Amino acid sequence: MSTPAPGRVASAASLRLVCGMDPANPRERLLAAAEEAFLLHGYGGANLGEIARQAGISKKTIYKFVASKSDLFAAVVSNAIAMEQLTRHLGEVLEGDVAAPLRAFLVAYARLSLSPRGAQADRLVTMEAQRFPELAKAYADSVEMAATQPLIAWLEGQARAGLIAITSADRAARMLAAMVILDPLKTLLLGQRGPFEITEIEQIVDEAIGIFLRGVQSQGEIAATVPSVGSAATRS
Repeated sequence: MSTPAPGRVASAASLRLVCGMDPANPRERLLAAAEEAFLLHGYGGANLGEIARQAGISKKTIYKFVASKSDLFAAVVSNAIAMEQLTRHLGEVLEGDVAAPLRAFLVAYARLSLSPRGAQADRLVTMEAQRFPELAKAYADSVEMAATQPLIAWLEGQARAGLIAITSADRAARMLAAMVILDPLKTLLLGQRGPFEITEIEQIVDEAIGIFLRGVQSQGEIAATVPSVGSAATRS
């Protein structure tokens, strides 16, 4: 592969630093350039040759990392979620406090999903899914593996430990995520409001967890673990 022109690498490096990635890593430069292209031009309008140029690599090099354009999009989504390290929040439950790790996970997940970057990605998929069904599948699969499946596994663990009573961890995880994400995201996509403040996201999460835990815990457990509405404002 020929050495990329300095201007190309500088452009990719700047984008990488914004995203918290390593500008010396060609895969990370590729993901940054691809994210910018997808969000600016849409899935159909994004050109792999131009993405490669912005990343300072050859177009052929792209296929060393991904097999197709849809795989590249999936890698961008998976990387964005991975950068948030969502699963680090789903740790051990201390003293029966199910709400604490659940809250940390859902706040981080909602901050990403309801950010301008997250909402723009969702809008892109919604607009182009009919023309590019592989795009919708790549997006859904990436979110499933990086966020939904870890939450399902964690809920299953709490059920085995006797901390919650659920008949399906799969349904419980999807219902809980939907309570936090779907309606707020709809207001963003319809242009009904601007970005959410962190305090608003925390309140949405606290309310959702309160409703959820009232359905899966005994009354004694609820009193000990459910965060009160508005408690986010008092937390550091």
